Amino acid sequence: MKNNSSLIYGINSFKEALKSNEIFYQVWISNETNSKKVIELKNIFKNKNISFKLVPSQWFNKYRDKNHQGIVGSISPVKFYKLENLIEKNESSIFVLIDNITDTRNLGAIIRTASASGLCNIIIPKSGCAPINSETIKTSSGGIFSTKISRVNHLKDAIFILKNYDIEVVAATEKSNRILFENSFEKKVALVIGSEDKGISKSILKLCDYSLKIPMYGNLKSLNVSVSAGIFIYEILRRKRF
Repeated sequence: MKNNSSLIYGINSFKEALKSNEIFYQVWISNETNSKKVIELKNIFKNKNISFKLVPSQWFNKYRDKNHQGIVGSISPVKFYKLENLIEKNESSIFVLIDNITDTRNLGAIIRTASASGLCNIIIPKSGCAPINSETIKTSSGGIFSTKISRVNHLKDAIFILKNYDIEVVAATEKSNRILFENSFEKKVALVIGSEDKGISKSILKLCDYSLKIPMYGNLKSLNVSVSAGIFIYEILRRKRF
């Protein structure tokens, strides 16, 4: 396993990690373990959208000196930041809010772009978002370790905080009447990105100051969400830096 994660073993270790809201990089559970406590953990993982793999009991032989109880995991080294601290310490940053994006590869690709831009912070909700796991980290090409991420109870909370700091909240949606490339972005910007199938939640869309779209000139009328995010991010950067 080539990462900076820490391994944890056994039911009690997992319970404590869950209480502390740790982010799991990977979880392995023996397919022969059906104790009540392990079943409870599986249900918690499913409810929290934490993926896990069922593996043969022989897989755990390398951890025979640990009291693993048929469950081993690694905690992600990804650190979360308080949103207010990010706003106050990153005057020139763009904030990217992730709404309804449940595909780990799309999330990883957006984080990769945020890292490449050098000026983006990511805001994700605690629920309704793709988990930060091995696939997310891999798709980000390691960019997740150089990108500041804030995890909030709900995106509405983040929007209210951003507006208190006089930051414009802009929705990226193909349903907008305004063109991305015609906007000047004179204020600080927070960009809301929604999923390809659901788009941005109506309740979130109502809180945005305005919306913008990427013009489509060909037969297809939409782009992959991570591609759209990249276009938005770099157009905002172009307007602000050149």
